[in-house]
Amino acid sequence: MSNIRAPNKSRTGLRPLGFLQWAIPILVVVLTVAAFYPVVQNKFVNWDDYRNIVENPHYRGLGWTNIRWMFTTFHMGHYQPLTWLTLGIDYVLWGVNPFGYHFTSLVLHAATAVVFFFLARELLSIATGNAEKPLAVWVGAAVSALLFAVHPLRVESVAWATERRDVLSGLFYALTILAYLNAWRSEKFRGGWYWLAIALFLCAILSKSITVTLPAVLLLLDIYPLRRLGGSNGWWSETTRAVYWEKLPFALLSVVAAAVTFFSHAVIDDMASLERLGVLERLTVSVYGLWFYFWKTVAPFKLSPLYELPGQAELWTPSFMFSYVVVILAIALALGLRHRHQPGGGRPGDGRLRRPDRPQRGGRR
Repeated sequence: MSNIRAPNKSRTGLRPLGFLQWAIPILVVVLTVAAFYPVVQNKFVNWDDYRNIVENPHYRGLGWTNIRWMFTTFHMGHYQPLTWLTLGIDYVLWGVNPFGYHFTSLVLHAATAVVFFFLARELLSIATGNAEKPLAVWVGAAVSALLFAVHPLRVESVAWATERRDVLSGLFYALTILAYLNAWRSEKFRGGWYWLAIALFLCAILSKSITVTLPAVLLLLDIYPLRRLGGSNGWWSETTRAVYWEKLPFALLSVVAAAVTFFSHAVIDDMASLERLGVLERLTVSVYGLWFYFWKTVAPFKLSPLYELPGQAELWTPSFMFSYVVVILAIALALGLRHRHQPGGGRPGDGRLRRPDRPQRGGRR
């Protein structure tokens, strides 16, 4: 589809590390499970768990009636059929024993942690081109995965049975990006990895609608570290237009999911009207959220399952204005630092990086 070449050294771009290539991801799983194992002792809480699980007969089982309900309901304003499906499997295995529900969430989170490790390893390998020092990439990926997996912000998702949608959609989200990177490495953006990425994205959407942001994330990855957009490739050349076309199935799924989400919230009247919260105010709240959760990641103190906005969502309010400044500076810093590592001797923005093992192939695919 596109003739932008990957800096392909092997599938991962890294030399094997012997037993460490198994020991490191296993360690990530063990530490994640050790940190969160106490959640299996949790009970259901009187905050959505009862309405979703304890008092809800509809998800209990895998019969046709149950599955039809899972794929047609907007229960409590959410469309999450795959999440309901996992809860239905839990009921078949455990009944209404909270141990089983928390155990499944823990397993899903541990799986996400190890997928996150492989995803971080891929991104670090691509960004740094550090194939001659693979241990640094593997250790960096392990640290990244553990920072994600055991961070206090993950507690709500893993420890609260209702938030099964978080751990499930997170797993599919990470798997989608990993499949996308494999499609890029194989240089077959209409091959199996590409269609697998689309299928995994659909699974993520059917687990929780918040994953509709993924097409934008893929475009950002195309800018850096994949370097398929911008630089010498330009932004709207014949080659880069193919990069945008690749995102069309992802974008269509996002649009449909956003429409379904809008409808699901409208059904239970769970959305602020435009008169109450206008477009500019909604944008301001979104920017404030970027800063707020970045700060909670750096300093995870005074965490709460619910945060109230600081007064009116007006642009000129000091707290909101500060968030705009921080987000703009962060974007500028990221753009400034993206040329710091140039793998394979390539130029900034040059997607046609040379292969170390054979000459570059020419022509279009």
